[in-house]
Amino acid sequence: MNRVKFYSVTDWGSGNQLKKAEKVINDFDKNKEYEIEDILEFYNITKYIDSKMYLEQWNKEYIEEINKIVKEMREKIFKYIDDNVNEEKFEEIIKSVPNEYMNDFFELIEKKILNIDISGNTFIQSIDERNVPIYYLLEYKKIVKKYDNELRIIMLENILESAEILIKKYYIKDEKCNNWILPNTLTLQDKEYILQKYIDNEYANLNYLRIITKIQSNKDTIVINDKTKLKVRKKVIEMENKIFKNGIRIGYTYNVLFDSNQIEEKVQKLEGTKIVCSYSKKWIEENKDDFATLLNNFIYLFEFVDIEGRIELVNKKHEYGLFEKVNNSNILRAYNPNSTFNHKKIFSLLKINAYYEQLNKLNIRLEDIIEWFFEIYLKENFKIENYSVSMPTKGSSYFEKCKSILPEIDHILKEYKYYIEDGSIDPELISLSSEHMFFKDIPSKIKNKYVYLKEDDENNYIDYCFFSDQCMLSYLENVEEKYDSFFKLILKENIKYDDYPEYEKNDLNWLLEHSLIKINEEGFLKINNIERISIYAELHYKEVINYWKKPLKVKNEINKMINEGKLEFESTLFSRNEQDYFNYYLNMSEFIDGYDIRNSNLHGTQIGDRKSDIHYSRYLQILLLFILIVIKINDDICLSESGNIELNQN
Repeated sequence: MNRVKFYSVTDWGSGNQLKKAEKVINDFDKNKEYEIEDILEFYNITKYIDSKMYLEQWNKEYIEEINKIVKEMREKIFKYIDDNVNEEKFEEIIKSVPNEYMNDFFELIEKKILNIDISGNTFIQSIDERNVPIYYLLEYKKIVKKYDNELRIIMLENILESAEILIKKYYIKDEKCNNWILPNTLTLQDKEYILQKYIDNEYANLNYLRIITKIQSNKDTIVINDKTKLKVRKKVIEMENKIFKNGIRIGYTYNVLFDSNQIEEKVQKLEGTKIVCSYSKKWIEENKDDFATLLNNFIYLFEFVDIEGRIELVNKKHEYGLFEKVNNSNILRAYNPNSTFNHKKIFSLLKINAYYEQLNKLNIRLEDIIEWFFEIYLKENFKIENYSVSMPTKGSSYFEKCKSILPEIDHILKEYKYYIEDGSIDPELISLSSEHMFFKDIPSKIKNKYVYLKEDDENNYIDYCFFSDQCMLSYLENVEEKYDSFFKLILKENIKYDDYPEYEKNDLNWLLEHSLIKINEEGFLKINNIERISIYAELHYKEVINYWKKPLKVKNEINKMINEGKLEFESTLFSRNEQDYFNYYLNMSEFIDGYDIRNSNLHGTQIGDRKSDIHYSRYLQILLLFILIVIKINDDICLSESGNIELNQN
């Protein structure tokens, strides 16, 4: 586009746009008649000048002269709108508006809406003939209000566009889309009608259909009935089957087993596209009477948590691939599990399945081990009285096991919460409490347990420069080994400032100015404060730090960063990403794409009949969650008893 266009005050191309604007300003004649394209270009120029964006060579006197001319431009703009945007001329004018200026055109109409007298029929017919997308209009509250009913009719007639507007507004993370104004006359019934017709449309987008399957009815947004949910679920399955049938699926198969001849406790290997993980049956048999060791296997053998007690099975931002970031990670109120998460999910279920069966062969019930932990281990080792749990009986069906175990999750969390708050567990008080437990509300026994990165521009920039695979600092032509981050490159290689081209040195200069990197005596770029950058690294890859498990040097640096407002503490039993993990599986309160295990089993809305195999896999998943809660409680109590720890006050 050869005309001036304003994008934003931070746009890199502003200098070139201002050079073009300068010529237009100097050629402006307030007595000349201009066309709509000229008027809209003038309007974009006013945006630059109103934002006080000038070229470096403009001196004070020149800027004052330019402001006088732009003031005359502004008068010309609004006089043109008053004189020409009317019933008779609107249809012809909108035909002449360049696509690049369409938003600017409606911005001007929005500003002058009270002076504009265009009938609803003319307005709607004109934008329809011009093929103006509906969403262009939904950005403007006054326009939507003036042509409310007409816009409703258009939305009902344009199903594909309207359905995607509804999905983007309510379920996609996009500030512009989320701020769209819908017609007041568009009812809940209208919205459901649009989605129903969209499901039937052969051009419906599979990604949007997947979102519809997760919609929870809300009288303030969208209400969708069960028949529609079933219909869209079947449509998604049908479309996915076609894709998989016609396309090529390259994936991994998983195999978990216990080997009676294996000496090593654990062996994991990749055989082509098959991942095999085998464990020593002998190790299990030798420790079958040691319930503590059998529980520890979830940490040291199966690696469900790391050495700092953080659950490894959670969804992590850094594990998203580029395609996943673009296509999946922007759905509002969605957990958006990435492929790495799904890999860990499959593997963890196979591990607990194999372990569960192996223990059963030794006449050991995992449920009995859990009861032992709460009722014997905590009492004998930490003098915690009255902790109780009632696990499913051996003879009950897996359908019954699922229903009976779920309330126990609330029960043990409630007991722990009261234990932290009161220093003891009162069974009578627990029995009277009808309070529903939220994972975010379960406190830790330890003060300042978890450390998180605060969201701010500087932190985000540091994270981008050091750890993003999109930052070009990680790419150097003269380095043979390829790295996916500048952090790994600068740790592993001897690189120099002049190894980088000029256009990459802005990032380097910023890091040098902020003392995050330095040039050493040999002229190599090195990290300046390794403790600080290691903290940033851990927060990038793990998203949380367990403060009291860090060496003194790191804790001191964390304290400095807390005082600088770069980090923050929280004292909860579960870290934030762990809270999200449990919520994803157990309920729909946080995420529209969750499994909702708790409600579906307790209220009888789960898929499959009562004898279905799905209840066995569902029960294993619940057991896995239960085991993770056991590990988190044990870690919290053990850490609080280890000394040199600041405790929360009862």
